[in-house]
This record gives sequence, C-alpha cells and structure tokens, in this order.
Amino acid sequence: MTEAGDSTRAEDRGMATTSPVAVPPRGTYGVKLPKLPSWLMRFMTTAMFSFYRNRPFRGGKVLALHTIGAKSGQPRKSVVAYFPEGDNAWLIAASGAGMATHPAWFFNLAAHPEKAKIEIGHQTINVKAETLTGEARTKAWQRITRDMPNFKEYETRTDREIPVVRLMAVPADNSR
Repeated sequence: MTEAGDSTRAEDRGMATTSPVAVPPRGTYGVKLPKLPSWLMRFMTTAMFSFYRNRPFRGGKVLALHTIGAKSGQPRKSVVAYFPEGDNAWLIAASGAGMATHPAWFFNLAAHPEKAKIEIGHQTINVKAETLTGEARTKAWQRITRDMPNFKEYETRTDREIPVVRLMAVPADNSR
C-alpha cells in the first residue's frame, strides 16, 4: 500500500539519469486500483504495518519503506513485501499488484535512492537502493515468485517489467 501523490512519470520529474534506481518504461495495460484519499491511505498503511510487522503476510514478510516524495519532497511511507538477501540487504519488487505503471514509492526511490529507511519489526535501518538488471534481476525474480507465488500472477496482469530493487544497509552518518 502506498500513499497517493507521487506517481507520475520519472522523466517528467527531472530525475538524474545516473540514479542507481533505473525506471523502466510503463506498461500499456495493467490492473486499475482505486484512487483513495491520502488520509485513508495513511491510515491503511499504518494499520497494515502495525498488524503485519512481526507476522507473515501472504506467505512472506513486510517492511515499512520510508522515502522522500519525488515531486513533493515530503516524507512518504509504504508497506511492501521483502525478501532478505544476506545480513544487510533486502529485495523488494515494484509490482503494484500488476498495474500498468510503477508504484509511487518506486519513483520516490529513483529520485532519492540514498534517502530511504526501512522498518523491519521494531528496527529502523538507513538504506540505499539500486535496481537489479540482467541475470541478477532474473535470479531475484525467480526467488521472489517461488517464495510468494502471488507475484507471478502480478506479472501476468501487465506487460511492463516489474522492477526488483535491492536495499542495502548504510551507516546512519553516511546515509544523508
């Protein structure tokens, strides 16, 4: 679940082309999710993370992803499924449940890849983000769809490539 407000195209936002979070093209079709009021999205995001913080969700785990809005510059919080990758890295997929466009949090990471934090359980960790490509993305996607099969279904709902992002822990003093 993502707060509404920062979901327009990356090229319209003046993002640097050197961002480690590359934004692939949007799809030509995908599921349509309802546009909910921002107060309701904030409430649902908080409630979902509070409930699933230390519980399984659809066979996996969730984290709270804190980003800076790509257009607004305001703090944003999203709840996303994650897949541990060693001690200090986590994979997340910008599936948007199979929408034609990427979720807002993905554009936020592309604009500010080193200004993100995650909450896992009751721990907050500063992270930097990078998009996986090629063989690394293929292997990560296979793992994601094996661990949480609903992601395979999301892939069939759209013709866009669903980005896979690696979040890597960074020391607090080097993250900002």
